[in-house]
Amino acid sequence: MFVTCSNCEEKFDDALRLTYCPHRLIMPKVDMDRKIAALRLLGREVRFADELDGPYHRVDGVGWKGMVNIAGFTGEFAPHLFVVKE
Repeated sequence: MFVTCSNCEEKFDDALRLTYCPHRLIMPKVDMDRKIAALRLLGREVRFADELDGPYHRVDGVGWKGMVNIAGFTGEFAPHLFVVKE
């Protein structure tokens, strides 16, 4: 939600920034963009983009920096590596 700071009168989106002055980002923009993309995949069936006929897997977690956990796999993966099942 966009709000106006009562101290400095700056308008900012409080979903992406701390709620006190100065209004720094919660995390670097690259990490925040990756996290938003990862959250859109949470709970969905995805396949690796480079495996055109590959099997689909469920995204079952998102890490702090926006990396996704895939059911049955160890480790974290960047969300841009996947295609969502339609």
